[in-house]
Amino acid sequence: GSADDESKKDSCLRLVVYTLATGACAEYVYLLEDMVGAAKKGGSVSEITAISNTQFLIDERDGKFLTESTSKIKSIYKIDISAATNITDPADAAGGKLFTSKTPEELCYNITQVAANTALTTAGVVPVTKSLVVDLKLGVYPAQYNHDKIEGMALRGSTLWLSNDDDFGVTDASGITSKDVDQSTSSSNLAGLKKRGMADFSQVISIDVTAAGIIASNNLPWISVVADQALTVGSPANVVVQVGDMETPAATLTL
Repeated sequence: GSADDESKKDSCLRLVVYTLATGACAEYVYLLEDMVGAAKKGGSVSEITAISNTQFLIDERDGKFLTESTSKIKSIYKIDISAATNITDPADAAGGKLFTSKTPEELCYNITQVAANTALTTAGVVPVTKSLVVDLKLGVYPAQYNHDKIEGMALRGSTLWLSNDDDFGVTDASGITSKDVDQSTSSSNLAGLKKRGMADFSQVISIDVTAAGIIASNNLPWISVVADQALTVGSPANVVVQVGDMETPAATLTL
C-alpha cells in the first residue's frame, strides 16, 4: 500500500517537546489505543495542551460520528513525560536514532498497544505514561456532543475547552474527499460527494477539569531548569527562568 496506508498500521507516534528558553528539543513515544475492527491501528491525535512542563492533555480520536457503529474512540488523556525516554538523535542521522537496529516506529509496526509497549521496553525505550480522564463517547460531556473530530483544546484555570472540526460534514465516495473539491475543476467530481446523513454544526464545550479529575484543585507551581553557569564575584548577571502556576495569572506571579 501507500506510505499513508502503512503509517496507519503504527501503534505509536512521536511527541516533540521544544523548550523556548533554551532551544532544547526532545522527542518521546506516545502509544495509541487499539482500534479493534478498524482499518487503522490507532486513532489520530490532533491537539495537545500543557498542564505543566512535564504533564499534558492530549486528544485521541477517530474520524467517525458517535452514532456511527464504526466509531471507536473520542478521548482526552493526561500524559507525563517525566520518566519517558528521549529518543532524539544527537547525531541527527538520516535514519534517526535506532534501538536494537530499529526506529521506535518499526518496533511498534502492526502490533497491539501491549505488544508495542513490550517491544519498546525490551529495546530500552520507555513511552510516556497516559491515563484516561475524559471519554466523550459516554455522552456526558455534554450528552448532545456528537462530532467526528476533536480538533481544538485549551486549558484555562480549571476549565478545559474543546471544539470540533467536521470538514463540512462531508464524507468521501468513489475516492473523492472534501480536499478534492477545493482543488477540482471538474463538476463531475462533485457528484460523488454526499453528506454523512446528518446536519452538523460547530460546537464548543467546557469541562470542569477539577471535577473530572484531570488536575488537582491546587497544583504546585513550577520553575524551569537552570543550567550551570560561571559567574564573576561582584558582577551582576541575568539568569533567565520560566515560572508558572495553574491557578495564578501570569501577571501576578512573583519569584
